[in-house]
Amino acid sequence: MPAWLPFWLGCLLAAFVGGVLLTISIGFPPAVQQQYRGPLKSLPPAPRLQSAPQRERERYEAAKQQELQGIDAAMEETAKQGWGPPK
Repeated sequence: MPAWLPFWLGCLLAAFVGGVLLTISIGFPPAVQQQYRGPLKSLPPAPRLQSAPQRERERYEAAKQQELQGIDAAMEETAKQGWGPPK
């Protein structure tokens, strides 16, 4: 491999990248210019840490347990009456 090959390949790559950037800046001026496009939305508030995460989790689990009990009761009722329209 010739000693100057990496140098010329680097120059070729730099020329290619420069050419692409020049083409974009000439052909698509709005892609390069920054202009005011209306009011910016403010950032959302910072995340808040829970002061008592254990209590909130217990409440969540209790609510989900109630949902499951309702589903279990519905499944038992369906099993008693059978599949199909209510009797």
